[in-house]
Amino acid sequence: ILPTGRVTRFEAERFAAGIALLGKLFRIKLEYDAAPHGAPKQIVAKFPTDALENRAVAVAYHFYWREVRFYRHLPDWARLPIPRCYYGAVDEKGEKFVLLLEDLQGYTTGDQIHGADERQVFLVLELLALMHAQFWGRLSETHHDWLIDPRAPWHTGVVQGAYRVALPKVMRAFAPR
Repeated sequence: ILPTGRVTRFEAERFAAGIALLGKLFRIKLEYDAAPHGAPKQIVAKFPTDALENRAVAVAYHFYWREVRFYRHLPDWARLPIPRCYYGAVDEKGEKFVLLLEDLQGYTTGDQIHGADERQVFLVLELLALMHAQFWGRLSETHHDWLIDPRAPWHTGVVQGAYRVALPKVMRAFAPR
């Protein structure tokens, strides 16, 4: 990963426990014997979750496999604000993986329990629009097998099932008061 030098010491601290439902996140502080210019002082490492039920979902839908491919093979033309991937690997079965990513300190991790405020929602919608605009109509030309075809029967079934489960909760949460 490093063109020269080597890591001589590191400290790992888990963060976002309970938020990252499909993975474990660690912030890793690095020390080098001779750090090359631009070598990160800190990175984020992501591994599979310890929760067996959540891991089964991730494996069944190839989430780990897709996430590693996303970071390693995102097309150059996709201008998305994502962390740099220093290393990513997944085993053949898609059960074990590791991602070493740029640490984007200063950003806030979403809260899946309390939700987002209006400003956060609009920020996410703007980024989703940017992402979809870049990929719209290009699904077949990108030749990246990690992209999900939203028209695939297995995918529409998953989305419809999630919609049925979530709709009553959303209607209660956003009912007129």
